[in-house]
Amino acid sequence: EIGISVQVVSMHTVKPLDERLLQDVFSKFPHIFTLEEHSKLGGFGGSVAEWLSDQINPKGHLTRIGTDDEFMYEAGEKEYAHEYFGISTKHIIEKVVQSMSR
Repeated sequence: EIGISVQVVSMHTVKPLDERLLQDVFSKFPHIFTLEEHSKLGGFGGSVAEWLSDQINPKGHLTRIGTDDEFMYEAGEKEYAHEYFGISTKHIIEKVVQSMSR
Protein backbone atom coordinates (compact mmCIF):
# COMPACT_ATOMS: atom_id res chain seq x y z
CA GLU A 1 0.00 0.00 0.00
CA ILE A 2 2.78 2.46 0.81
CA GLY A 3 5.25 1.41 -1.89
CA ILE A 4 7.76 -0.47 0.22
CA SER A 5 8.91 -3.91 -0.85
CA VAL A 6 10.35 -6.20 1.81
CA GLN A 7 11.87 -9.64 2.10
CA VAL A 8 11.66 -11.66 5.29
CA VAL A 9 14.73 -13.71 6.19
CA SER A 10 14.48 -16.12 9.09
CA MET A 11 17.57 -16.71 11.17
CA HIS A 12 17.27 -20.05 12.93
CA THR A 13 19.78 -19.29 15.70
CA VAL A 14 21.35 -16.32 17.44
CA LYS A 15 24.46 -18.33 18.23
CA PRO A 16 26.11 -19.23 16.06
CA LEU A 17 25.15 -16.43 13.71
CA ASP A 18 24.80 -17.43 10.08
CA GLU A 19 27.47 -14.99 8.90
CA ARG A 20 27.20 -16.01 5.25
CA LEU A 21 23.50 -15.21 5.27
CA LEU A 22 24.15 -11.87 7.00
CA GLN A 23 26.81 -10.98 4.42
CA ASP A 24 24.36 -11.82 1.64
CA VAL A 25 21.52 -9.78 3.17
CA PHE A 26 23.71 -6.75 3.91
CA SER A 27 25.15 -6.82 0.38
CA LYS A 28 21.70 -6.84 -1.27
CA PHE A 29 19.57 -4.45 0.77
CA PRO A 30 20.09 -0.81 1.85
CA HIS A 31 17.92 -1.21 4.97
CA ILE A 32 18.03 -4.23 7.24
CA PHE A 33 15.71 -4.64 10.23
CA THR A 34 15.91 -7.16 13.02
CA LEU A 35 12.73 -7.97 14.89
CA GLU A 36 12.38 -9.73 18.21
CA GLU A 37 9.77 -10.07 20.93
CA HIS A 38 12.18 -9.24 23.71
CA SER A 39 14.95 -6.80 24.59
CA LYS A 40 17.10 -5.42 21.80
CA LEU A 41 20.02 -5.65 24.25
CA GLY A 42 21.64 -9.05 24.39
CA GLY A 43 19.37 -10.56 21.75
CA PHE A 44 19.42 -11.18 18.03
CA GLY A 45 19.55 -7.51 17.04
CA GLY A 46 22.47 -6.93 19.41
CA SER A 47 24.31 -9.92 17.95
CA VAL A 48 23.81 -8.64 14.41
CA ALA A 49 24.98 -5.16 15.51
CA GLU A 50 28.13 -6.68 17.02
CA TRP A 51 28.77 -8.63 13.82
CA LEU A 52 28.14 -5.51 11.73
CA SER A 53 30.62 -3.45 13.76
CA ASP A 54 33.40 -5.82 12.62
CA GLN A 55 32.56 -5.52 8.91
CA ILE A 56 34.54 -3.28 6.59
CA ASN A 57 32.35 -0.80 4.68
CA PRO A 58 28.98 -2.51 5.19
CA LYS A 59 26.40 -1.48 2.61
CA GLY A 60 23.20 -1.91 4.60
CA HIS A 61 21.87 0.20 7.47
CA LEU A 62 20.71 -1.78 10.51
CA THR A 63 17.64 -0.91 12.57
CA ARG A 64 16.80 -3.10 15.56
CA ILE A 65 13.15 -3.50 16.50
CA GLY A 66 12.39 -5.03 19.87
CA THR A 67 11.60 -4.03 23.41
CA ASP A 68 13.52 -1.47 25.40
CA ASP A 69 15.44 -2.72 28.42
CA GLU A 70 12.54 -2.53 30.83
CA PHE A 71 10.13 -4.84 32.64
CA MET A 72 6.38 -4.81 32.03
CA TYR A 73 4.75 -4.58 35.46
CA GLU A 74 1.32 -5.41 34.08
CA ALA A 75 -0.37 -8.61 32.99
CA GLY A 76 -2.00 -8.99 29.63
CA GLU A 77 -2.34 -10.97 26.44
CA LYS A 78 0.45 -11.12 23.87
CA GLU A 79 -1.24 -8.46 21.71
CA TYR A 80 -1.38 -6.10 24.71
CA ALA A 81 2.32 -6.63 25.39
CA HIS A 82 3.15 -5.98 21.72
CA GLU A 83 1.24 -2.70 21.88
CA TYR A 84 2.77 -1.77 25.26
CA PHE A 85 6.32 -2.30 24.00
CA GLY A 86 5.72 -0.81 20.55
CA ILE A 87 6.22 -4.00 18.57
CA SER A 88 2.71 -4.45 17.20
CA THR A 89 2.30 -4.66 13.42
CA LYS A 90 1.29 -0.98 13.33
CA HIS A 91 4.37 0.07 15.30
CA ILE A 92 6.71 -2.09 13.21
CA ILE A 93 5.43 -0.50 9.99
CA GLU A 94 5.86 2.98 11.50
CA LYS A 95 9.45 2.20 12.52
CA VAL A 96 10.30 0.80 9.10
CA VAL A 97 8.85 3.80 7.27
CA GLN A 98 10.54 6.24 9.65
CA SER A 99 13.92 4.54 9.32
CA MET A 100 13.73 4.37 5.53
CA SER A 101 12.89 8.07 5.25
CA ARG A 102 16.15 9.15 6.91
